Amino acid sequence: MEKLLEDMIRFGPFRLARSDCILSRQTADGHWVDVPLRPRAFDLLRYMAENPGRLILAEEFFDRLWPNIHVQANGLKGHVLRVRTALGDDPNQPSFIETVRGRGYRFIAPVTVPGRVPRFERGTWRDGMPLLVGRSLPRRELETLLRRASDGEAAVGFLTGEPGIGKTVLVGDFVRIAAAGGAMVAIGRCLPGGADSDAYYPVLEVLTQLARSGPDMDFVNLLSSVAPAWLIQLPSLMPATMAGGTRQDVFGTTAHRMIRELCDFLDRLSRDRLVVLVFEDIHWADQATLDLVNAIAARRLQSRLLVLSTMRVSGDHASGRASRTLCQTLSLYRLAKEMALQPLSQDHVGEYLGTISGFSPPPSLTALLHQRSEGNPLFMTAMLDYFVQEGLVEIGVDGWVSADAIQEAGSMTPPSLARIIESEVEKLDEEAQHVLAAASISEGEFSAAENHMATALDEEQFELICERLARSSALIRRSDLVLLPTGRRVQRYAFRHMILREVVYDRQSATRRAAAHLAITRGLEKIFEHDLRAAASSLARNFPAAEQYRTAIRYL
Repeated sequence: MEKLLEDMIRFGPFRLARSDCILSRQTADGHWVDVPLRPRAFDLLRYMAENPGRLILAEEFFDRLWPNIHVQANGLKGHVLRVRTALGDDPNQPSFIETVRGRGYRFIAPVTVPGRVPRFERGTWRDGMPLLVGRSLPRRELETLLRRASDGEAAVGFLTGEPGIGKTVLVGDFVRIAAAGGAMVAIGRCLPGGADSDAYYPVLEVLTQLARSGPDMDFVNLLSSVAPAWLIQLPSLMPATMAGGTRQDVFGTTAHRMIRELCDFLDRLSRDRLVVLVFEDIHWADQATLDLVNAIAARRLQSRLLVLSTMRVSGDHASGRASRTLCQTLSLYRLAKEMALQPLSQDHVGEYLGTISGFSPPPSLTALLHQRSEGNPLFMTAMLDYFVQEGLVEIGVDGWVSADAIQEAGSMTPPSLARIIESEVEKLDEEAQHVLAAASISEGEFSAAENHMATALDEEQFELICERLARSSALIRRSDLVLLPTGRRVQRYAFRHMILREVVYDRQSATRRAAAHLAITRGLEKIFEHDLRAAASSLARNFPAAEQYRTAIRYL
């Protein structure tokens, strides 16, 4: 059965049986009808469908499909025309076959092999092209910034969001489009810990890339004349004949001079050509790089320059606070545009599943993935990969097929995702890890008043650590203030995602979890001693988890 399924290729309303050489189309009423196609045209369609997204040159068709047969170029065009006619494909607005004039053809429709779910690295689709859903608004905002820069007014933008929300994928798609339109593109990546070591690390990476994208000497000459202090930082670009004079010119260089020179250089470089610079993970950038971005925005350059940065919204380290302050300040004064990425909706998850498969997904699968991922694209794709690896879901001839056990498996965290989360927890100090462990005992929100009972910390110490984690990590967040029966208001917190809570909970031994449940229930009994009914549901859940079954009966 598996071999039979993998012999079939699906794209749009068509399916292609490779061994039987049959092309079929699904009608509106769900029936399949055969579509006549000559043998050589079928060979061409099959080969393209087996290599989706890849440009195939005319010579490759001849070598792979008809190696011992003489086929003229016009003959190849005739076969392509027959395929397009069979598919009803408009060459001016293609849905299946794209012509790359003077080179060859590309099959651009999403392709599915029933029985297998396509795998995507870092959210990519069709030979490295990103699959993006739910990002219409930020894409339009990025396009607006690009048009503004193209019209001669430098623009600065920040793409913000939590880890795994898809900032890198969206930026990758954007710069690919910008480069295809003729823009000079360079990407500098900020590294964890880089704020305390290498000044201007991502800027130097950008300059190195820009030097490689154009005539070397033109770039070096411009850098030497306008920004010699920067050329000395890039010895691999500097000819020996320039070295002595340049070093003499930059003796005693100040930070202000470095910023002024690079602003002037970027202004000159982008006068006649659109230049797009990307700083990834600017929350890890050094202060000098942040000062440079601030200067570019404040100078309001009249040049074709776009500077785009990606940034996490959490993080209490110095560079994280500084980058958020920069983004907020520039946005407030309309010197930059912040584009915040939001979690995907359930409809977006369904759109993703439909796009990768060519079938409408079952609502139960869409709802499960959305519920478990809470709209985080990284979590969603990790869950889907896990379901596929465990054989819980596949794409059959007639659509998605899921096993009965998928709902039960859906409550588990994929090992690959659990390892990522555990590595983040292990970076915290021991007290913070104890606080998170105690917090995970509560299925929903938690507070220091209740959960500190499961640690050696007092309530104030516990809450101070919660406040620090809410500011500095992507693990927990502040929730509402609540009123205790004593009349005292306390701050409640929550894990940012249910999966985070589950991983932290599962890291603890069964004995430790039971002891923590018991400590918290004893605390709840004291807090609500005058009205235990208000805490009955929490007590009824925690006492069994603490293996205190007789006591739990009182609250059922």
